[in-house]
Amino acid sequence: MRCLWRLPLCWALASQDLIKNVIAVLVLMSDTPLQVGDTVEIAGHYGEVVSVNLRSTRVKTFEDNIITVQNSTAVGQAIVNSNSGSLDEMIAVHLVVPSHIPVMQVRQIAWESEICSPYVYLKKPVSVTVSEKFERECYTQYTVKCYVHDTRLERVLASDIVERFKSESVHLYEAPVGDSRTAVEVTRVQIPLFDGENGSSPEHQRS
Repeated sequence: MRCLWRLPLCWALASQDLIKNVIAVLVLMSDTPLQVGDTVEIAGHYGEVVSVNLRSTRVKTFEDNIITVQNSTAVGQAIVNSNSGSLDEMIAVHLVVPSHIPVMQVRQIAWESEICSPYVYLKKPVSVTVSEKFERECYTQYTVKCYVHDTRLERVLASDIVERFKSESVHLYEAPVGDSRTAVEVTRVQIPLFDGENGSSPEHQRS
């Protein structure tokens, strides 16, 4: 009998997290920062939202892992939504090449690499911008921005652009080493094509 008075307290403590998550899901539903099918970055994880229930939100990553995030955690953090309900999504691919290679030639190849990809949604803008990058040596960074027509093909599009760019620009690497300039770092989707130590290396890193 002495322990009976503790039961309501234990029940209250046990249900505290559930109540927080229920309130949090109501906030998520009213504020709508995400919905099923959105590609989001949440609690340090990036992928497609596959479910939102009373306790948690589940995200499927590009590595095919299912990440479960408590709704109370999701509400307390910034949520980056890449498409907000739309099927298409803007991506940025950074192509890093040695600075001595002629800018206009590389820019033209980068432009053709994106507009010729079958995964690009051409009803929305495409662009190529140029900046300088410094990692022990000077490099020129070409940032390709375009829209993929299906968010699930985001990495397929990025890979296709890199493959097209490398196959069309390989002959330019024979140019002599020339100028050295300062660098500016601009990063979202990083796919370096040239590494001063390891040579060419296609790698996709979401930052």
